[in-house]
Amino acid sequence: MKRRLAFGALAALLAGSLSPLHAQTTLQVYSYTADPALPVAGPAVVRVVRDGPKELIEQTLPPYPGRPEAFRTRLIYDFQAHTLYSQVLSDATVPCGLATYTSPEAPIEFDVISGAAEVLKQVVALGSLRQVGAEAIDGAKYKIMEASAQSTTARVWLAETGGFPLKMIVVTPDKKQQTYLELKHLSFAKPPASTFDPPKGCLPAGTSSSSGGTSSATVTLGAP
Repeated sequence: MKRRLAFGALAALLAGSLSPLHAQTTLQVYSYTADPALPVAGPAVVRVVRDGPKELIEQTLPPYPGRPEAFRTRLIYDFQAHTLYSQVLSDATVPCGLATYTSPEAPIEFDVISGAAEVLKQVVALGSLRQVGAEAIDGAKYKIMEASAQSTTARVWLAETGGFPLKMIVVTPDKKQQTYLELKHLSFAKPPASTFDPPKGCLPAGTSSSSGGTSSATVTLGAP
């Protein structure tokens, strides 16, 4: 049997009382690959490159029940110009789209660095959060925080600088451990400007107002 936990509830479990741990990030230049990324429609891998008001998101959804083939998309945000270019990389027959984008950030299921504060806004106290350790990874310091509720334990590595989650692990009541989120190839180097060059010939696709912290995705915890 699969155990399901709403994203907001998991955020609450992980967040607890993190306000003293720099919940608000001010980072504007970074890149990473989330593997795994926050699951929305099953497992996902997300590549993120941000430079101030511009951000590139490449999402890969591997084959999954109801999705026989991998699905790959590319999104290019310009938060200053309020534009969003979208491409389906896994199907060249689908034309790229251009939409007006009114949110100042990408959705949190794509970017957990800019969305760190939005995750914490979903806090509902499910149990006390405590620091169980600390770790230096690639020269950066992380606090290892742990919380338990309803026989489920969540452990998160939080950056002391930036306040974002580097890694999240969930241990279910049957003692199975699942990595819920892990950022790899994290860098704060400025990317080439060409990273954000928009595709040509995109069709107008309307207006999007997606914002971080509002996802109601259901996360599957544990093995089938």
